[in-house]
Amino acid sequence: MRICRLGFLFSLLLFIISCSEGDFTVFYQVINEKAIQDNDLDNTLTVQSMVRVNLSGWSQPDRYYIAAGKVFTREVASDNWDSVSNQTNNDERLCNGLALINNRLVGSFYSVDGKHYGLYTVPIDATFAASPKDITWVPVADPHVTGKQTGNLKTVGSYLFVSLSDGDTYSLAYTSDGINFSIVNFDGSPDLSNAVHDLTSGGGNYWYITGSTIYRGGAIGSVTHINDPDMPTRNNGELESFQGIIHTDDGQVYVSSSRGHIWLWYDAGTTWDPDGPAHFNYQASTVVNDDVWFTKFLEVPDTGSVTPMDMVVVGTHGAGFFEIDEDQGLSGIERFANTSKQELYSGSSGGFFVDDQDNNAFFVLTLGSGLWQSRLKDGDWESWIWE
Repeated sequence: MRICRLGFLFSLLLFIISCSEGDFTVFYQVINEKAIQDNDLDNTLTVQSMVRVNLSGWSQPDRYYIAAGKVFTREVASDNWDSVSNQTNNDERLCNGLALINNRLVGSFYSVDGKHYGLYTVPIDATFAASPKDITWVPVADPHVTGKQTGNLKTVGSYLFVSLSDGDTYSLAYTSDGINFSIVNFDGSPDLSNAVHDLTSGGGNYWYITGSTIYRGGAIGSVTHINDPDMPTRNNGELESFQGIIHTDDGQVYVSSSRGHIWLWYDAGTTWDPDGPAHFNYQASTVVNDDVWFTKFLEVPDTGSVTPMDMVVVGTHGAGFFEIDEDQGLSGIERFANTSKQELYSGSSGGFFVDDQDNNAFFVLTLGSGLWQSRLKDGDWESWIWE
């Protein structure tokens, strides 16, 4: 195990000298920082998705699996990661997504030359449990997904969704068993001009975002675009490019964009609410001096019992991640403030994972800075582990 310690004494001395009285809180944070536990996973990986596979039914320890080009795995109770054989049709392909559905592990794979790609699956059974680091993947044969590039796997409720592309045409498939797929119709058509970046469900509706359009509907396979004259645009009239969406347990709907904005629906999506109890939108440039490309959200349970906080986090490209206090709405949004964790403060995070079976362990899936773990307790982060 490697332990990353705080900088050299000389650098710390220079930092102390440079601190003004107003910088005391930052100085206090740094000198009280604990050493980072650094496990043996490559710290330069781009981690695109993460799942927990339960194997206790076969008297084997539960495991985490991540998609990071290769597939990596470790026991939940261990610190040691191993690479997994990505055996797909007798070649080694790269993995850009993993998800669970109906006791199956589903993966999205592609070859380096871009000529081969597809969706693969493997049942989680006694055979899998006996060799969890040596997986033989079976291609999904459903005609809705074969021959198409796949990505953006996401399980919502009892369905797995897969973003598909075929040339310049995009679509979205869904399945309840990991074998048989159907296609979502958007305004009556299965074809889109932009990929589906994210989706969520809640309030009796499914929500999908693609390009500058938000779709919503009560039926999983048939949705219509939201035609709202108050939909936000840039000052020059250009529509936003939406990147992430979440429907929280409290019935709030957050939407993020690539142009530094986050919006919040207070009434579960009937209209945008510029006069709600918090700001209509949040312009991140007021904090980081440039527009921030926001990515996806996750609701993070607080493990504390004194002053627990209902928190939503949202990732960015190049500005770490931001925290939203749900009780305050968008007026309670703050950037992750620990500047001693530069990979988290100024890095890129494409997604997150919470293990609700392990006291809500929280993972940040970064783009180029590996995998990080912590827990939210009474509104603050516990010690960070660099996986």
